[in-house]
Amino acid sequence: MSLTNTQVKNLKPSKKAKDSRRPDKYSDGEGLQLWVRYTGVKSWISAYRWQGKQQTLTIGKYPNMSLADARQHNSEVKQLLIDGIDPKQRKQDNKLKQDGSKLFDTIAQHWHDERRTHIAPTTYSRDYSQYQRDIKPFIGDKLIDTITPVDEKFRSNTLSCIL
Repeated sequence: MSLTNTQVKNLKPSKKAKDSRRPDKYSDGEGLQLWVRYTGVKSWISAYRWQGKQQTLTIGKYPNMSLADARQHNSEVKQLLIDGIDPKQRKQDNKLKQDGSKLFDTIAQHWHDERRTHIAPTTYSRDYSQYQRDIKPFIGDKLIDTITPVDEKFRSNTLSCIL
């Protein structure tokens, strides 16, 4: 049974939820649930299986996220699963990207800033220009932990173009 906008709007925490401090859970189908906490806060949860284990992912709070938006986000979670991507890991990666502290570019900029005081200005300028031109466009926006060596096929194609 699917939830309706009216049902979602009118849901209140039950006595059981208030006594046990565990949320009431209402299913919309396809793994989308609305948890109503004893405080009255309503959270949209996507329930799924990843590598054989039951998982839950908070995708938003009502009324900031409507029922239609929650269904859309839930279908995006399901698509990530189909693509072989862990939705929780993707959410954590996105948080880190927004923070920026784990991006390759942030670390490289810090390294260049530190190095500037120890080398000749012309050397700094040359090295920094090479970084901006040859490295940053390819891996600057990647999380440092996700960078892997270039595969052999790409490396041999690149080398043949250079030679």
